Amino acid sequence: MDTNPRADRAQITEKVPSFERFFEQEHVLTDRILDCATAIVERLRTLREGEQIPRDLFTAMAILVYLNENFADQTHLAQEEAAIPIAIARGMPRQDAEWVYRDHEQGRAYAKAAGVAWDRINADDETDLPHAIDDFARCTEGLVKMFAYHAEREDNYLFPEMGRYLSAADDDLIMHVVTQIGPPDVSPYIALVVDMEQALGIRPPDSAPSH
Repeated sequence: MDTNPRADRAQITEKVPSFERFFEQEHVLTDRILDCATAIVERLRTLREGEQIPRDLFTAMAILVYLNENFADQTHLAQEEAAIPIAIARGMPRQDAEWVYRDHEQGRAYAKAAGVAWDRINADDETDLPHAIDDFARCTEGLVKMFAYHAEREDNYLFPEMGRYLSAADDDLIMHVVTQIGPPDVSPYIALVVDMEQALGIRPPDSAPSH
C-alpha cells in the first residue's frame, strides 16, 4: 500500500532534516522571484507595439536576467543536484529523482532563451524589438510555470522522500556540502530581489530568507 513519505518519517523522527528546511526556505525566495517574473510578463503584454519599456520595468527585467545567470543555477539548482546523489547512495531509487534533473535542464533552457531575448531587446533594432519583447515574455512565462510546479513537487515529495533514506549524519554532511556551493553571503542577491520587487511595486515580505 502506498504511504505518505512525510507521515512515515514522522513516525521515526520528530525533526525535519536540516537540508529540507534549508531548501524549502530557499523556495520562499524563489517564490518571490517568480512573482516578480509573473508581474514582468503581465506588464510586457500590456505594452503597445512600438511603445518603449518603462524604466522601472526595464530595471526589473535586468535584475531578473542577472539572477537567472548569476544566482539561481550556480546556487540553488547546484545545491540540490549535489544533495540528491547522497540520498541515492543511501538507497533511494535513482528514478525517483531523475525528473529533477530534467526540470532543471528545462529551466536552464528557458533562462538561456530569455537571456538571448534580453540581448535582442538591448540591440537597438526597432524592427526586432516587439518580437524580442514577446520572446522574453513567453520564455519567462515558461520558466515561471515550470519552476512553480517543480518547487511544489520537491517540497511535497522529493525532500521528504530523500529524508526517509538519510541519517542525521547524512543530513549534516549534505548541509556541509550545499552551504559551500554558491556565494558565501547571499544577502546581495536578496537585496536585488527587494530592488526588483520595488521596481514592480510589489511589497516585500517583512522578513527575507536567511542562510
